[in-house]
Amino acid sequence: VIFGHPGWSHSMAAIHGVIRRLSNFMSSARLYLDQADHDLCVVFGKESNIRERYQSARSAAYDGRLGYRALEALRNFAQHRDIPMHGLSYNSVRKEEDGKSFALHTLRATILLPRIRKEGGFKPSVLTELESDGVEADIKPLVRDYMTGLQAVHTAVREAVAPSESAWLAEIEWARKKVRSALGDPDAKLYELIRRDEADEPLGSMQVFDEFLPRLADLRRKNVALTDLTRHFRSS
Repeated sequence: VIFGHPGWSHSMAAIHGVIRRLSNFMSSARLYLDQADHDLCVVFGKESNIRERYQSARSAAYDGRLGYRALEALRNFAQHRDIPMHGLSYNSVRKEEDGKSFALHTLRATILLPRIRKEGGFKPSVLTELESDGVEADIKPLVRDYMTGLQAVHTAVREAVAPSESAWLAEIEWARKKVRSALGDPDAKLYELIRRDEADEPLGSMQVFDEFLPRLADLRRKNVALTDLTRHFRSS
């Protein structure tokens, strides 16, 4: 809007900037999904009902949202074949509102589907779905749909572990009280729990400090109002 679009080099720099951010987002999403699965296995076991609920939530998001399927396939394509986004198009139209005239600027980041099909390595069934709307796919609604699917998966995880949370918090509070009683200091802070065997030999330790609890509360409140990003858009 301010600087315009002076030539091919500037356009390529803008495209590559979006590609970096898109690639980071898709990699972070995969990291979250893999790490969540690993952590649930460690805490509850591979055959636990909680892990099963997590896997079911992932399957439901994949089956129910084109954006989720598309971004999963696009991440694999970008990792093994080619860049995940090919074009940026800009548009400007004159709008009238309350007797005033202003310019509305929009941006569209697109995937060229014929290029992907020619390159190969993109899941065929998902590519066919995308091609039903033309030769280009706008990345923005797909990203919003993917984020909404991830939100559903994360909500399922939170609901699954909620019954165990009160017991965990009670154990932390018990440890805090025991430390304060042993030290005779009501303000003593808990920093680390050390497990020992019957011979008082250390078996391992875990950091547990007071900031854990307010951090948990902050994470509970984070993005609590957003449930479906496909119904939200950002504008200045």
